[in-house]
Parts: sequence; C-alpha cells; structure tokens
Amino acid sequence: MVRPCFARIDPRLSPVVESICVSESDPGAMGSIVLPVVSPILCFHWCQAPLLGLCDPTPEAQVAWSDPGRLRITGVQTRAARLRPHGAVGVVMVRLRPESAHRIAGIAMRELFGSSAALSDLFPSSAVSQLDEMLLEAADPMQRIATVQSFLLSRLSERDDDALVGYAVGLLRAQPNLSIRDLAKRLEVSERHLSRVFRGAMGASPKQFACVARLAKVIAAARRATMPWAEIALECGYADQSHMVHEFHAMVGVSPATLFGTTSLRSRRIPTETPSESDFYNTFLSELLTLA
Repeated sequence: MVRPCFARIDPRLSPVVESICVSESDPGAMGSIVLPVVSPILCFHWCQAPLLGLCDPTPEAQVAWSDPGRLRITGVQTRAARLRPHGAVGVVMVRLRPESAHRIAGIAMRELFGSSAALSDLFPSSAVSQLDEMLLEAADPMQRIATVQSFLLSRLSERDDDALVGYAVGLLRAQPNLSIRDLAKRLEVSERHLSRVFRGAMGASPKQFACVARLAKVIAAARRATMPWAEIALECGYADQSHMVHEFHAMVGVSPATLFGTTSLRSRRIPTETPSESDFYNTFLSELLTLA
C-alpha cells in the first residue's frame, strides 16, 4: 500500500468519519493484505480499482480475483483480503465509525456485514455518476478529498445514534475480550436483548464483532513491540497462544507468526498523529513483506 496522505475531516463529518486519506502511485505498485476490520471503508477510485481476492484458511485454496469496482463500500469483515493493482493507483479512502455509519443516508451496516457494495447500489445513480466525473476531472488529490467530503455531507442525516449499540461498540473495541454476559451487565440489559439489537444494527453478533476487534489489537501489539506471541495473546485477552493462533488463522488464513515473518515488518515504526491513522496502517499491510 502506498503511504497515504491523511486529510483534515470536516467537523460536520467527524461524528461519522474516523479518517480520510488519499493514495496515489504509478503502475507497478505492490499489492496489499487488507486485514479484517470493524470499520466500514468507502473507496473512491479515480484510477482503475485493484483486483480483490479473499484469503482462504484452506492452504491449497486458490485466490479468486474479482474487480470490485471503482466506487464501493465494505462493511465489517471477518476474512482478510488481498488487493492487487493492475495499473496506476488513485483512491480516496474514508473510514467510517461503525456505530454511526448509518447516518450517511443509504448505508445500512447490517446489510454490509461480510460483504461490499457498489455506491450505485446505495445512493442515487445520478449523484454517483456526478461524483465519478468530478473525481476524474479534479486537479489534485486535495480537490478530490473535498469532493468526497461534499458528497458525504450531502448524504448526512440528523438521525440519532442508537445509544445502546454505540456504547457496546465502544466497549468491544476497547475491551474485545469482554464476555457477552459482562457486556450486557455493564449496559444493564439482558444478553438476549443486547444480541438482538446489536445484530439488528451491525449485522454481526457482538461475539463476531469482538473477534475482529481483538485481531486488530494483535496486529497493533505486534507492530509496536517484538514481545513473544504468548505475551501478545495474553495482553489481547486470549486464553493462550493456541487460542489466538486458531482465531487468527480462521480470519487471515495464516498464523500471526507467518504474517509477521519478517523482522523488518515487526520492528518498522511508522510515525502517526492519531489513533485512526495507526488503525489504517494496522489494516493495510504490504503483500511483499508478508505473504509470498
């Protein structure tokens, strides 16, 4: 993944948007591994979109490549994917807050769980076509970012967030090892009610959401320190290293030790300014430095 340039978020969008960045490269850029993530990501490509292939936990499985389209959104993902450019790269990426993404009219998190959709399936085709033309004609990346923010503002609604889901999402992202029982107790609701409301809003169950959030903590821990995997497992709330490896392999297709098999990847430090930028770098990993 080409090093992105992060942009200032319009204050009116900040309750919904975690980060906005733009990436560009000439033809020949290396591919990326995109790890499972709880935040939906909007992609606005003005160049040809990279090919997309889901990582399969079965070693002998062949990657099936597809063209996901230039303007799309992905929801909560429980499987890693590969991106393989086949031309120049030019994209604005918007990472949304999962608990409030529904405030962008047309986005329903429950329908995007484990999948992606073309923006033309969510928004009026005339608005998407106009956006596409403006991205192609923009003079520079900053103008493209401004165009994307204007588009999102035009779709922003004043609907209130579901407080229960918002609190649950916040707690699970901070403490993904919380049991559903303890989570429900903190929120003063029954486990059944919590699970029903959460799945109705997010598409994922609280447990599925927590598994992805916990994987993100493993990646972050592995990037910032070279501690043994057993220590990382305990720090991230797994019962033991075997539990972590099993869950990690099911979502990524390889063990964490295989993914971080190069010393340079685990020890490389990328200066960032915000937690959202750190999350971005922990989601998009260079394919060259990870999987052969």
